[in-house]
Amino acid sequence: MLYFIDQESKTTYIIQSKFRTNENNFEGKPIDINELANMDIDRVLEGELCDDNDNSYNGKIKQLIREIGKVSDIGKYKEKVIILANSQNCNQRAFKKLCNGFSPIVYDFDKVYKRLVFPVINGTYYNSSELAISLNLMNKSSSGAKISYEVKTEFDSCNITVVFVPTIEIGIILSKYKNSILKFNPRCYLELNVNKVNAEILNTIKSKKTNEFALFNNGITMLSDSTSFNERIGQKDKAQICISNPQIINGGQTAHTLSKIYQEILDGNEDDNIFHEKEVLLKIITFNDEGNLSENKKLKLIEDISKATNQQSEVDEADRRSNDEIQLLLQKNIFDDYGLYYERKKGEFSDGLHSKYIARKQLIQRERLIRLAVALSQDPVNARRSGSKVLFAESSFKKYINSNTDHHALIYATKLHDHLETLEKKISKPDDKYNVVEFGQAFRYGKYSVVSVVCNNSMKTKNITECIKISNQMLIKQ
Repeated sequence: MLYFIDQESKTTYIIQSKFRTNENNFEGKPIDINELANMDIDRVLEGELCDDNDNSYNGKIKQLIREIGKVSDIGKYKEKVIILANSQNCNQRAFKKLCNGFSPIVYDFDKVYKRLVFPVINGTYYNSSELAISLNLMNKSSSGAKISYEVKTEFDSCNITVVFVPTIEIGIILSKYKNSILKFNPRCYLELNVNKVNAEILNTIKSKKTNEFALFNNGITMLSDSTSFNERIGQKDKAQICISNPQIINGGQTAHTLSKIYQEILDGNEDDNIFHEKEVLLKIITFNDEGNLSENKKLKLIEDISKATNQQSEVDEADRRSNDEIQLLLQKNIFDDYGLYYERKKGEFSDGLHSKYIARKQLIQRERLIRLAVALSQDPVNARRSGSKVLFAESSFKKYINSNTDHHALIYATKLHDHLETLEKKISKPDDKYNVVEFGQAFRYGKYSVVSVVCNNSMKTKNITECIKISNQMLIKQ
């Protein structure tokens, strides 16, 4: 039995894992209810050190009891029981009995992949339902600490709150939450690394001891479901602003750079006074808490705000399309059915690659995917020649990637293209890199043509092995 005490959500998680160790059994073999030992959750939470038969609990359980005893406000905590197992043959009633009356949340292999593995790979696992940001009120009048403004839109009304916050607060937030707080931003956390704007932001923080940053920087725009401001927090010249379900939609470059400086402080490579008395403008857009705004209209409004406010640094067409609904669905379907990672945001899975959770061959880059989609539409010339800006322009993109897009066909095309690239290396000759004598221009200029012809003539079989066989026959006939 494992445990985790989450101080932010005030939840104690009790975890029991019974997954099989090899791939096939992990996905296919169900657990029998008798294989799960009684978890004695009630006794453990009451501080008992042994079971009903006077058998002493193991070291991990005793450590949990000690950790719970250290939490001063443990009475405010709720308990959640998590079972990791394939439970097709077990019902909720049996699980509840096993867990001493607690209703467990059961993660089978499918839910583990979708709800646990994928968020870890793309850096969205650390979500926060509420964010508390400390404000410095020194040199600010009480009335001038914030500005609030009610805005009516074609969909519904929302509130805009404007405050200046310490730059270190933003650095801490993005360093911790990464991509999970950038879901509606056109760029991901690590893609924000490569940009000349960052150097200017960095220079303003590092080279100035005074607060020019508040003058020079355009600030950060954050979404919120509810926002509260409180000056009565028991600290002189301090206040706190609380934001629920926060999302940064503009100012990602600023937030990313501040997080990198904060990381330098943690690593001991930067003085911790570098943020002293330096602030950044934070604009918080809070949606009407009466819930009159439907989810679709809310997402449309968010998309419009994001596109309109991202002007500080150039956002290319591929970035603009990254959060389109069809992109999200395509990424989900490709992962669910094939365990592959469609990179709709450049650098989205860099955390997973860096930690070696996945290999680069498991990624499908967005530019490559749309070129294959163009090839499947029987237009291999444009698939090879057109630039990224043209392919991702809204009219072109929607022509090739839309609600009728067959993600199965795209994966078959991807696998076939992979095969052709592997074959290209094998047929290369010292004096004839693309083996033009034997295969014509198929490898040099014609890979998208081969994909187009083979897939459109053999996709009815939905068999990639057959597709590869046909492509080999075509190349031999050349």
